[in-house]
Amino acid sequence: MNEEVIKNMTDLHREMFGDRYINPISNSDIRIIMLLLEILKKCGKEEVFHVFRKYKTVSDKDIEEKLTRLSLNIPTKKLVGGVSVSTKGTALLFRDFNYTCIKVSEIFSWEKTEDENGNPAILLNGGSLDVTSRPLIYNTVLSYTDEHDRDDDFDLIVRRKNG
Repeated sequence: MNEEVIKNMTDLHREMFGDRYINPISNSDIRIIMLLLEILKKCGKEEVFHVFRKYKTVSDKDIEEKLTRLSLNIPTKKLVGGVSVSTKGTALLFRDFNYTCIKVSEIFSWEKTEDENGNPAILLNGGSLDVTSRPLIYNTVLSYTDEHDRDDDFDLIVRRKNG
């Protein structure tokens, strides 16, 4: 792929239209994307399939964010003593206001709540302040703009922590 040519074309599009419109794609791009979708589906990569199914119908920023989250959270295979072992990513990238990234091993409890401003939120490792031992992440509130993003992140925690 010639990234310089693509960069020049996207820069030209941005100069003409700003970031108001989705960058156009060709009929060949559509056929390639459809083939990739079919391959992803056959390989059992449903999460990636669902992200790319909406490619070029939502903003590139949204697609990039979802793929980044998947990249951090999809199990990878590595060789250990000549045997292929599946390992999960060690961190979760949340879609809260700050796009917080937290190691899975640092999350012990989680619950849906609202922050002090009434925004949907997730409380991580909540507890009383008089405990003798505190985890690194303690009484951490992740605030969201809408319940859908909050619920997606909550489900992600459940899937990762419960296997």
